[in-house]
Amino acid sequence: MGKIGHTIVGVLSIVAVVFCACALTDGRSIVTLRTDHKEIPVTLSGAGTNLPIQGLPGIGYPYGIGVYQDSNGRKWEDGSGFAELSLDTTQTELTRRSSHVTNLYGCDDHQKRGQLVLACVFICLIVSSAAVIASLRGVATESRGAGIASLVFQILNFIFFLIGMAGGASLFNEEFECKSGDVIVFDLKLADYFDLNYALPFLVIGVVASIINIIVIVASGSLSDPEKSKGAPDDSSSDS
Repeated sequence: MGKIGHTIVGVLSIVAVVFCACALTDGRSIVTLRTDHKEIPVTLSGAGTNLPIQGLPGIGYPYGIGVYQDSNGRKWEDGSGFAELSLDTTQTELTRRSSHVTNLYGCDDHQKRGQLVLACVFICLIVSSAAVIASLRGVATESRGAGIASLVFQILNFIFFLIGMAGGASLFNEEFECKSGDVIVFDLKLADYFDLNYALPFLVIGVVASIINIIVIVASGSLSDPEKSKGAPDDSSSDS
């Protein structure tokens, strides 16, 4: 059963590696802007008004936010604040300034949650890659060390997939203030203006897959010493 267990764990770990790589490279893996023109209440230089979310510079359709970067290729920490710009700023100027929307509008809490998800997905990519190597070694040698290593990697994956899932859910469902100087202030809940993409559901699947892998490793005998298992029948036969 050891080889079968390592094979199952290896396949699921490869799936995790592919997911993490896709989520990191896709600039729309977390959320994508909706096609409707729902308005958002904003305060411009102290005056309240309503503006279509697509009317805000830098958030034109089909804008999206990914784990590592947004659909414009801007990382979470890239760019400057809106205080230096205005609502008349052109998309060309925004592109030249290379601002991620969370920096552009001072959405600090969104940025922190997004960077938490980024860190967790990146760690899971490394851990899952190591888990694939441990599984290959387990299939080849059926050693107890490979089983223990696989178990440790899956526990780590479970922890960081779980943290990433919680961070992603918070990023999408909680309302945070965005404030860039005294120019523009508004409260933004991504779920009101964006559609959820595949990153968060895949983080949930990652948690479930890690639990399955842990169960498979324990139940398949991957943690047992194959030499002792083989030696036990020989000892009993020699006594008889």
